[in-house]
Amino acid sequence: MYLLVVAEWEDGRRPLIGRLIGVLLLVSLAASFVDPAGTSNKLFATLSTRQIVDWAAHNQSGISVTGFVDGLQNSLLAVAVVLLIRLIRGRGILAAAAYVSVAAFMAIGWVKAGTTWALADTAEQSGSDAGVVALFKLVHVMTFTDGFCFAIALGCVSALILLTRLLPAPIAWLGFVVALVHFLAVPTQLLLTGTVGGITGPISVVFALSWLVAMAVLMLVRPVWEPTAIGTPNQ
Repeated sequence: MYLLVVAEWEDGRRPLIGRLIGVLLLVSLAASFVDPAGTSNKLFATLSTRQIVDWAAHNQSGISVTGFVDGLQNSLLAVAVVLLIRLIRGRGILAAAAYVSVAAFMAIGWVKAGTTWALADTAEQSGSDAGVVALFKLVHVMTFTDGFCFAIALGCVSALILLTRLLPAPIAWLGFVVALVHFLAVPTQLLLTGTVGGITGPISVVFALSWLVAMAVLMLVRPVWEPTAIGTPNQ
């Protein structure tokens, strides 16, 4: 009875849910520009031990803000994916796999946030140079750890879109491409250089942004679509 009531409530408010998804995605994208300490640039720059220690010692507050933003972004994206699955009436194994994957994605974001806060706290308390550098390097490599979770969730959501036909097929195919890029990014980089950092990282980010922007615009402009044959435009 409870599930029936919830389903009826959702069906009656699908435009609202869709636009909420768009807003969450846009807020998540906007949050990426909040980086008062320039942490993102520092993580991918070639810095000496002294430069890392000096930067961390003078930017504790900004580093802590960046940590919070990391966790917040993953959380907003996870909630948006959950709402998207409900919007397209996703069911079964694909929906369950997407739920588990976005939960892991959100958890990784907050683990990275905690590590970033530990970096700021250690620097503020004048911890050892080795400790500050180790935490800095840990934050750096954790940037690459949520790609697989994002790829699984996006791949499942894209498959559900094609099955339910409640969103245009092109957005699903774009999702498959982005998911594939994220699946291959780290293995490809390891094969090329033996490390997780490299050109595949920025490439995967660009692809992810393309899907996030396209989905956000779609949800804000037209969140509700009627079932239609694959490849056939809605009338």
